[in-house]
Amino acid sequence: MSKILNIGFLAHVDAGKTTITENLLFLSGATRRMGRVDDGTSVTDYLDVERRRGISVKASSVSLNHKGVTVNIIDTPGHADFLSEVERALSALDLAVLILSSVEGVQPQTKVLFDALVRLRLPFVVFLNKIDRYGSDSLKVFDDLKALCQKVGKGAVLHNIPDGSGEVIENRLIADDAATEISSFDESVLEGYLEGELKESDILARLQAYESDGRILPVLTGSGKTRAGMEELLDFLSDFTPARQEEELCGVVYKLDHDKTLGSVAHIRLFGGEIKSRSLVFLPRLHQFVKTTQLKRIQGGKLTDIPSARAGELCAICGMDEVCAGDFIGKELPSRKVKLSTPHFMVKIECADEKKTELLRAVKLLNDEDPSLGYEWVSEKREIAVRTTGSIHLETLQEILFDRFGLRVGFSKPSVIYKETPSREGYGYEHYTMPKPCWAVVHLFIQPLPAGSGIQFESVASEKDIHYKYQEHVKTSILETCIRQGLHGWEVVDAKFTLVGGEHHEEHTHPLDFFVATPMAFMDGLRNTGTTLLEPYLRVEFSVETNRANAVIKTVKEKRGRVLSSETDGVITTIAAEIPEGETFTLRDEFLSLTSGKGSYTSAFSRYEPVPQGMGCDRERQGVNPLDRAKWILHARQAL
Repeated sequence: MSKILNIGFLAHVDAGKTTITENLLFLSGATRRMGRVDDGTSVTDYLDVERRRGISVKASSVSLNHKGVTVNIIDTPGHADFLSEVERALSALDLAVLILSSVEGVQPQTKVLFDALVRLRLPFVVFLNKIDRYGSDSLKVFDDLKALCQKVGKGAVLHNIPDGSGEVIENRLIADDAATEISSFDESVLEGYLEGELKESDILARLQAYESDGRILPVLTGSGKTRAGMEELLDFLSDFTPARQEEELCGVVYKLDHDKTLGSVAHIRLFGGEIKSRSLVFLPRLHQFVKTTQLKRIQGGKLTDIPSARAGELCAICGMDEVCAGDFIGKELPSRKVKLSTPHFMVKIECADEKKTELLRAVKLLNDEDPSLGYEWVSEKREIAVRTTGSIHLETLQEILFDRFGLRVGFSKPSVIYKETPSREGYGYEHYTMPKPCWAVVHLFIQPLPAGSGIQFESVASEKDIHYKYQEHVKTSILETCIRQGLHGWEVVDAKFTLVGGEHHEEHTHPLDFFVATPMAFMDGLRNTGTTLLEPYLRVEFSVETNRANAVIKTVKEKRGRVLSSETDGVITTIAAEIPEGETFTLRDEFLSLTSGKGSYTSAFSRYEPVPQGMGCDRERQGVNPLDRAKWILHARQAL
């Protein structure tokens, strides 16, 4: 059985990852000529919108064979607006390749990707691209990477280095560097190597083992444009040893497409077991079995029939209309989940009224393909709203709706998605005993928590007062209500809810009574604590000609931002700042105009902070407010 390796290419936008993918396909013989992003001929960018824009919008997989190893490559979007695609791709990988420009170096989105890989404990290699470009400084970028690694207890070893002419040569000191890095995990190694007890081959064998388990970060250099270092990268990837496979059937849907002929096409990475066409598979999210129709192999935008797929392979399953991107089949693997990005804007989609039904159907399909879209349909107003990460995301969504569904749409002005948290401690209470038959009394104590704490629940109520199964109902209801019901209509975060008391009745309590009572106690509590609105902040880095730096700083302050640092080499000034995300929707275009297109701009989500007094807004509530007690009870009991 040949070795199968699933690799994902991750990068900041314009770092050159699609060009590197084309190089590896060509060098391995998988393609006869190299595609080019600028010409719209790359294998992985096969959607019309990708070829027009010259950027990746959706993850795409291709395969090659090198040294007897089947290497499946998942090429992911580099633009920050499409990080949800990267999230799902990460769940399918054995190894990630994080690509950096040797000119721009470590950028905010680089750190986001680096941190995600560390959290997942996924082995990865860094490739420093564009060594042929003016201003390239691979050794400085490597030092910056080592600093990142030291913060998380990882080592880093440089495998090859630029020779000064745009080519690469092997790092002749690699054994010395490896011994030094390994000594942080095993002090005896450096001593044994210096005293001659361990040979260079022993050190390199140990280095490979430490790189495979993720404790040491391998770093390679090269250029996708000149092909320098491409063969070294391909050899290195093919030599990597993937982790062991699961025994039972297990896979993740890392991508979902909809085909006019085939219906839903679920792109799946299998971690264990085997799957055949026309078989039943279990969907944990739905707690049910669903039947597949056809099974296919993936190559860019092309699909070919196969009879079965085994652990380690990528395949496409057709006919599972119930599936969504991010779903698992068979056994679920929570350790494979990571969150990189959450949309912080909401827009209404505008189109001709007679097209609203078609639009709703199209948005539902797109939401299955990318659940972060989080669409909302208000039937009374016939309005459709979606979540968005930025202007590029909206522009591509507009093009996709036209290309795939023939729908011409516009968008309302984006509104910020706020959150809210309790302002102080307080109690919430509900005594739901009428109209009979019902009986559920809930007494909550609510406390604000530090930012980033999430939602916590504790019960100190006795089983005599509230049966344990009803206490679980209270917990479930609180978690659900936090998402959709705040005092101002936003999601509630960073709070602890303690069930301090209440009661059930042996005869009168209906199994659903605590689902009726808990939201009323929840909202009563928030009315007593009050809530503080929170808004998202971005960390932004600008690189500009020094004579334009003051104009950029002025713009940051006008947008309620704060400058964190400003460094200059006399020619270029780098400015780090934090800005409320609601002020940044058009910032990229403003910045490019301000710098005549000569500056660079990168951003990444930082955190939520309290909204200044008098700012922020309430959200139009969807459904019935539990504070309208009589109407809520009728609604919850389906009596409206």
